[in-house]
Amino acid sequence: TTTYWQEHAQLLLDDIYTEEANRALSDDRLAEAKAVARQISDPIRQQRLEVQIAQFERSQVTQKSDHTYLELAQKALYSGQFQVAKETAARIIGREEGMKAIDVLQKAESYNQLSNLLRDRQWDSASLMTRLRLISLLRDNFSCEEVGLIDRLWVEASQGQYGLSVQLRYKKQEGILGQDSMTALQQQQLNQIYPSRLHWGTDGVTLDRKLRSCGY
Repeated sequence: TTTYWQEHAQLLLDDIYTEEANRALSDDRLAEAKAVARQISDPIRQQRLEVQIAQFERSQVTQKSDHTYLELAQKALYSGQFQVAKETAARIIGREEGMKAIDVLQKAESYNQLSNLLRDRQWDSASLMTRLRLISLLRDNFSCEEVGLIDRLWVEASQGQYGLSVQLRYKKQEGILGQDSMTALQQQQLNQIYPSRLHWGTDGVTLDRKLRSCGY
């Protein structure tokens, strides 16, 4: 009888230790989970828990590596190193950073295409591509890093003749930055500065304001 109650008490203790270890794992308290697991007397239950802990450790290493790769890929993207960005993002294997890696891959491919159009001085095609991207950025997740990349690609390819910053500089000189109307002559002058974009109305004013918030 004594043995039965001792075994029953030990089973209850193992239940408690297992719950504590699982709770520690869910809270990222790995050392505590390991310490509690060592107190479990049932070898099968202890082995299962050790497997869980080992899997958790591997996932942590993967997450840390993926986070580092993502930061490096994003840095390469916004510095114009598109091939490096794609190669680095492709090394991300975890689910948590996976969608962000896909976003980097798509942007790197898109901006590499824009860079090639600008290199070949296909201003109209590059302008249309830029205009569509600016509309998308206005609608969702405006990024100063991304508009900075767009501007830099245009300015460098045109040797300072075109770009978002060039447009804003002209608007500042004319006193129409952030204004929802302008003269026909001012509109004509702006139309000669690629990339093509809305300069008046709600979208034009909103884009001016967001660009100014990015330091332009």
